[in-house]
Amino acid sequence: MTGEPRPVARYRIETGIGAVPAWAFGLVTAVSMLGLVMINKSGLAAPLSGLPVAVLLIIFLVLLLRQRRGRGHGVGVDVTDTVVRLGRFPNEVVEIPRDQVASAVVSTTPFRQQASPPPTRTFVLFNWHYLTLTTRSGEVYRVAFEQSADGSDPSPGAQQVGRLLGAVDEHAPVADPSRDAQLGAAKPAPPDEHAAERLWVTAFARHDEVLAAYAPYEMDPVTALTYPAISDVSVPETASFFEALAEASALRPEDPRHAGAIFDEYRAAVRRLTQAWRSAERRARQVGTDLLADDDARRLRQATKLLGHAERAATAAERASYLRSARELIERLTHNGAITAPPRVIEQIESTTALAIEAAQQDGQRE
Repeated sequence: MTGEPRPVARYRIETGIGAVPAWAFGLVTAVSMLGLVMINKSGLAAPLSGLPVAVLLIIFLVLLLRQRRGRGHGVGVDVTDTVVRLGRFPNEVVEIPRDQVASAVVSTTPFRQQASPPPTRTFVLFNWHYLTLTTRSGEVYRVAFEQSADGSDPSPGAQQVGRLLGAVDEHAPVADPSRDAQLGAAKPAPPDEHAAERLWVTAFARHDEVLAAYAPYEMDPVTALTYPAISDVSVPETASFFEALAEASALRPEDPRHAGAIFDEYRAAVRRLTQAWRSAERRARQVGTDLLADDDARRLRQATKLLGHAERAATAAERASYLRSARELIERLTHNGAITAPPRVIEQIESTTALAIEAAQQDGQRE
């Protein structure tokens, strides 16, 4: 007995041998039996015929034993009456007092790259949604969030964790009418200071999550050129996103404790921003360069390839040549109105090209 409080809610995403499905072990057994039959038909001596099968069966038993011992291992969250434990169980676990959790937010999109600034600790998995916990002292923790078998909703364990932590999640289960009837018509207590704090911390976290998700499209040239619709306000979804972004940024209070009614408007604006961003990103990824004329799409793909070649160039002169060619194509596409490249992308390409040309010139002088 460890003496640790028993979890009242938990979930695990198995990442090691525990994640191997049962059918895989069945397949090993079937292959072993088939191998035994075929070897016996070949007429080999008994010791030789039994050796391969014995090896396969030993592997099967080792994997099965490790899977049984690994149950409960993996990335996940435990919630007890007093603490929240999250991380890679059982060896890399962070423990947070429950009364220090200011907010819990489930991401609206799967994890694909680290947000900036990075969290205090992160236990995310590629292409999985994640839960962001923010403490009252400002520490931020992220952990992969378990989905159901079809990937559309959180698993029952993850739903229970989310409910206990008050997670903001668009997939949160609806209220149970029978439970509501048992509770009667009692009115909820008015929000206290901590509840108000959780509201504004959650609103800020969701706003920052959208900004972090949008940042690569605004600052990374390859990402911006691969999905040009994300910067094109003639695309309705993009126009709605920029309108929602401007509104949320304008309403964001410096000190929410003194924001008054404006803060309620800000929270509503953040909800609209989150939905607008999801629609805009989904649309941009669906269409790629399909909204461009064929010649413009070809030039844009060529510019993107040139930027990739520049990253892998062996010499400064070669890098400068690739960047110069890419810059000329992008300028041409921008000037004829085919694309609307974000200003930061243009600035980065210009500065990177200038530095590459200068480095090439210095190399030439040394030679």
